[in-house]
Amino acid sequence: MAQLSVAGARVWVSSASEQMGRFSPDAIGGATGRVLLVVEDPESLMRVAVAAGARQTSPVGSEHGWLLGRLVDPSGHEWELGRPLGAWPPGSGARDGQ
Repeated sequence: MAQLSVAGARVWVSSASEQMGRFSPDAIGGATGRVLLVVEDPESLMRVAVAAGARQTSPVGSEHGWLLGRLVDPSGHEWELGRPLGAWPPGSGARDGQ
């Protein structure tokens, strides 16, 4: 088990355990979901993640009103790294809903 911290938010990540019904992406032939991590600088985080062993599956670029890229971590989990390019949610008048 590992604890990650991003901008003060903590996330616990647990390893696979057949007994607990938690299977790795490799065991099932793919991920069951994808995590979108909203960060101010997705390009920098993508470089750090790739240097740490992640595999970029989509470079960071403008997509659907977001600056967004995708990767697969060394355990096979899928991630999106991005930030909205305008007000989010739409109509809120503030980026990231703030």
